[in-house]
Amino acid sequence: MVFYCICIIINMKLSIIIPCHIHNLKRINKFCMCIMSLINQTQKVNILISVGFTSQQLKPIFIDTMDTNNIGMDSHIHFFYHEQPKSQFEHFSFLLPHTTTEFIMFCDNDDMYCSERVERFNNLICNDKNEYSVYLERQEYINITYNEYPMHVVKRDVFEEFLIKSEKWHYHKYCDMLFSKYLQKHYYQTKTKYINEKLYLYMKSCDDDSVTSQNRFRNKTKGTTVVTSYEDLQKYWNEQYMIMKDNLFTIMLTYPDKSLDLCLLEMMGPNFEHNRQLMPSRIYQELKQDFEYKRQHLLLLIS
Repeated sequence: MVFYCICIIINMKLSIIIPCHIHNLKRINKFCMCIMSLINQTQKVNILISVGFTSQQLKPIFIDTMDTNNIGMDSHIHFFYHEQPKSQFEHFSFLLPHTTTEFIMFCDNDDMYCSERVERFNNLICNDKNEYSVYLERQEYINITYNEYPMHVVKRDVFEEFLIKSEKWHYHKYCDMLFSKYLQKHYYQTKTKYINEKLYLYMKSCDDDSVTSQNRFRNKTKGTTVVTSYEDLQKYWNEQYMIMKDNLFTIMLTYPDKSLDLCLLEMMGPNFEHNRQLMPSRIYQELKQDFEYKRQHLLLLIS
């Protein structure tokens, strides 16, 4: 009797880290498509996935789905489960100490890789005589002012440095934009190699709870809210205050030299003058304090 041993050769220069937040069943199905595209790469790498759930009732369904599809059976796939939900960069901060490779690749849990993406970047790195710190896959994006973070392949120490410097912003849902802007400011000019190939595949999301869907809805409706009384405005701002703070985060990263009023104009569109006159002073002062804090601590990372 002859026994055959299948040996999987793992690339030790690259690893993929994935933040995975599961809040409904559709998200589990999308993650299956995502992880299968990584498992089926022409060159195998360690894949580390940090998983959190909105409800712990989803955890056994998720694990059962992984088992049914034989996901996680290979030694190069590593799942880490958490009892409490984490933000995207809190997942990254958890995963990085578990990596040992020189370079880090990224993937959102609802996107996919072309089958040769890992091999393509590995060849670039191995044949690189200039020792670049960042490799960037350039595509056309929804966001024209910066490159989405999964397009980057970065040295582990570069990512670690960013995580340390940005620790106070890990909770924020737009910390990925901060990371991209950080790389743009500190590495694009001389330490980045660019490739013009479409190797990362975005899957269109019909999930209304996703950050992308919320952004699209907010951009579509920007400037369409009209208030006619002080009471309406108070109610409006009480409901929208946290959203305004999030918007301030992204606008300041995009336009770091803009004043607070110009940032508010960018948020509110054509109704700025009307709403600004009726804005409760309490709301404006809180936004002003937040603006000053971000200008001192957030913009410092990209200046």
